Amino acid sequence: MTVPALTDIDDESLWTVKDVARLLKASSSWVYKNAERGQIPCVHIGALLRFDPAAIRAWLASKSAGKALTESANQSVEVVSAQAYRGGKG
Repeated sequence: MTVPALTDIDDESLWTVKDVARLLKASSSWVYKNAERGQIPCVHIGALLRFDPAAIRAWLASKSAGKALTESANQSVEVVSAQAYRGGKG
């Protein structure tokens, strides 16, 4: 079974759970669970769960930016901790 490329997902229409799962390389159940928790932006159309491609990409970019900020903060903490250990001498 071959998985279609991400470029095969239509940006003009709302995405399905399978589309988002393929983009995130996650299971459909993970997407359902996190969408229902409000952790992934989604649109409820009756019993259907759909996703706006622009909202998903923005959400993903914000997650990536948050991770970069966290990693940067962690590096700063390590440097400060090392300086404190040496008696504050850099």
